[in-house]
This record gives sequence, C-alpha cells and structure tokens, in this order.
Amino acid sequence: MNTTTEQTYEMETVREIWPPTGSGERYEIGPDRDGLGLVEIRVRESGGGISARMSFEPELAKLVATAMLKCCNEITD
Repeated sequence: MNTTTEQTYEMETVREIWPPTGSGERYEIGPDRDGLGLVEIRVRESGGGISARMSFEPELAKLVATAMLKCCNEITD
C-alpha cells in the first residue's frame, strides 16, 4: 500500500513596511491570499496577528496610491 501524498507549494512576494526599531505594527502589500487577482494591504500587530486587511482591484489600487501621494504632498508642502 502506497501512502505517500504529494505536497504542493506556493510562492508569494510581498512588500513589508515596518518601523526602524523593527518592533511594532507593520504593513504587508502584495497579492490577495484568496487568489482573486487583487492587491491586498495587511496590517500586522507586533505579535504577528493581522489586525486589518483591505483588498483593491489593481486599477483602483493605482488610484488609491496616487490619491495618497497627492494628499501627502499637500500636507508636507
């Protein structure tokens, strides 16, 4: 009797933003974990758990990013 099972693996690339101290809340930006073709932002607590999660269609993610940059420029100028 052959009881071996094949395992499948997946690879994911995310961008992480964290404070210089390396502790505290951090942000992960990457593909959604549900495989829906969305851009997802996950906020992780210092303990590692996800405290917030937002998903956007790619075109909407671009608009949100542009709006955030414009807002930052207005605030810091």
